[in-house]
Formats: sequence, structure tokens, C-alpha cells
Amino acid sequence: PSLTGTNFTLTVAAGALNNLSGAEVVACSSSFTVDNVPPVVQSTSPLAGQIVGTGAREISLTFNENMREFSISVDQLELREVTTNTVLAIDEFNFNDATRTLTVTMDSLDEGNYTLTLRSGATGIKDEIGNSLDGNADGTSGDDYVLRFGVDSGATTVVSGLQPESPLGSLIYAAAITRV
Repeated sequence: PSLTGTNFTLTVAAGALNNLSGAEVVACSSSFTVDNVPPVVQSTSPLAGQIVGTGAREISLTFNENMREFSISVDQLELREVTTNTVLAIDEFNFNDATRTLTVTMDSLDEGNYTLTLRSGATGIKDEIGNSLDGNADGTSGDDYVLRFGVDSGATTVVSGLQPESPLGSLIYAAAITRV
């Protein structure tokens, strides 16, 4: 059975144990929670399969839980142009612990089909407890996460008129975003 999310308390009564020099240990108690749920990528920008314009580009990925920041390095990231099978150097990346967002910045992306892969496994990206990334979100850690997107010089993002959302007067508006 899974013990994930279960709270445990370990209590040692006074005199129940002796230390290495033979003296009785004083009473103590400690609580902990078991976490073996792997982290997943919760949202991305661009969206999977989205086509964006050429030029400088930021790719953002947000995780569903706190991450072990030092496990995220350029060694765990790979940007590949799929048609030519060319691996591109990542110009810059940043992880914001407060928002759990990884941002990969490219100075320029030409037209093409791309994948951004986040590595999982023993030396890959992990949550703060040490659980490896679950790239395909099937509940089992150890899978790489792959974001597929395209770049097209004719792609332009257009935001049409804003439409008020309920309740009216709430200053909440929705925009329809389309590719032209």
C-alpha cells in the first residue's frame, strides 16, 4: 500500500534506548510525512503543439510542486530542432522557486519544429524531497518531459477585443487569441 501523504510520529520513551556510551536516551518525538509522488510539468508557454513567431523566445514551464533548484541545470535541458536533428545551445535559463517556474531563453529561433526536453532519472530534475520528474504524468517518476512546438515566420499572435466575464462589472475580461 502507498504511504504517500501519511503523517507519522515516531516516539521514543525515556530509557527505551541507550546511547553508545550506555546512558539512557531521554524521551523524544518526531513527526514526518512520506512523499513519493513525483513532480510533473503543470503548464507551459508556449503550449504543446503551438506555433510561435521567429526571433527571441522565452519558454516557460511550471511544476506542480517545489523543486530541488540545484537539480535544474543546462545538463538537464535539451533544445532540438527536429527536422535537422540539431541540438541548439540554450542561451539562458532561470528557475523561480517562488512560482516553481523554469524559464528558458533563446536569443533567436529560426523556423522549424522543436522539442525542449527536461531530463529525469538519477541525475535529472527532482522535487525538493528527491523524487525524479514524471515526464509523462503517469504517476511513475523517471520519464523525461518533452515539449513540442513550432516556429514559423508567418505566425503572429492577435488578441481580439476583450469580452466581459461574469459577474459583469467585475473587471474580468477574456480575450480570444488566434494565429493568423
